[in-house]
Amino acid sequence: CTTKISLIINEMNKRRNRLGIRELTQRAGQALLELKPCWMMSPLAVAQYLHEGMEFDLVVIDEASQMTPENAIGALSRAGQAVVVGDTKQLPPTSFFRKMLDDEDIDEDLREDSESILDMANVAFMPIRQLRWHYRSRHSALIQFSNKTMYKEELTIFPSPREDDPDMGVHLVEVLGAYKSGRNEIEARAVVEAVVRHMTNHPDQSLGVCTMNSDQKDLIIDEFERERDRNRAVQNFVSKWEEENDSLEEFFIKNL
Repeated sequence: CTTKISLIINEMNKRRNRLGIRELTQRAGQALLELKPCWMMSPLAVAQYLHEGMEFDLVVIDEASQMTPENAIGALSRAGQAVVVGDTKQLPPTSFFRKMLDDEDIDEDLREDSESILDMANVAFMPIRQLRWHYRSRHSALIQFSNKTMYKEELTIFPSPREDDPDMGVHLVEVLGAYKSGRNEIEARAVVEAVVRHMTNHPDQSLGVCTMNSDQKDLIIDEFERERDRNRAVQNFVSKWEEENDSLEEFFIKNL
């Protein structure tokens, strides 16, 4: 192990011609584990950089509902025990984006979902533990719908200090829209009207718009750009948030 530590120190002192990560883990993998016993890696990185004989005491598969079994098996084979963490209520892995590369005309509303490593773990392993505390939403209304319809109201939710603030939480605005070929023109106009209202009345609060597919996104962008061209308040809002906080909160219209 001393020789391997020496190799690592030698590589750290080099300015050029360093060993690649794959070769370094092959030649000094055990020493690297001694120095840094906890590694965080993607499935691809596991396949690229870990060699036979590199083993861990425990492997944790996070976001397991999004990971296919074939992507997880390489990491699982590196340890004698595993913890598989995920949420079966989240969307499973999908081949949709891979198919989009092959066929640009595919309908975005069509999905083919795959089995996840979480699905397999729930069948093979016991016990299954349910985490019940939800603390990420800045307002309880953001999780209430999911808690009621998906989690049987078993989540412990913490109230916001501004629980009764009418400007926070979730609000439903119904419009008599007509959905056709991935587009809803009436809804798009209603969204742009709401965007303009926000930009006019709350220029100090950043804003983002999400749609379900790219056709609706493009429609909203077209509607918004027409409004922006004739509305100074909208132009000022967009410019302000392009500069604020290094544009981390700039206005966007994106499909999920």
